[in-house]
Amino acid sequence: MTGCVATLACLCIVLPAPSAQFAWWSVLASEGSLWVAGLSVLGVILSLATLAAGFGVAARAGLLLGIVTLPLAIIPPVQAAVVARSHRSTIGLHPDLFGGETDQPRKCLNP
Repeated sequence: MTGCVATLACLCIVLPAPSAQFAWWSVLASEGSLWVAGLSVLGVILSLATLAAGFGVAARAGLLLGIVTLPLAIIPPVQAAVVARSHRSTIGLHPDLFGGETDQPRKCLNP
C-alpha cells in the first residue's frame, strides 16, 4: 500500500495535471517529494521482507513500485539544487523538511 501511495504521488509530479484539483495534488507532492522518497524506500524494505516471507506476487509488485517511485521522487530536489547552484546559492533541508523559523529578520529583495 505504501508503494502505491508513493507512486501515485510521484506520478502527480511528472505528469501534467488534467484539472485544478490534480494540479493542487501535484504541487503538494512536489513540495513533499523527500517524504515520498522516504515512503518509497520504506516500501522497498517492506517488499523485500514480504518477499522473504514467501508472498511473491505482492512483494514483487511493491518492489517494482518502490523502484519506480524513488527516482521520480528525487526529481524536484535535484532540480532545486541545480537552480540554487546556478544562482550561487545553497539549499538547507532542515527548514524544508521539519519547518522552523530563522531568528534573523528577512530582507527585502527590491527595496
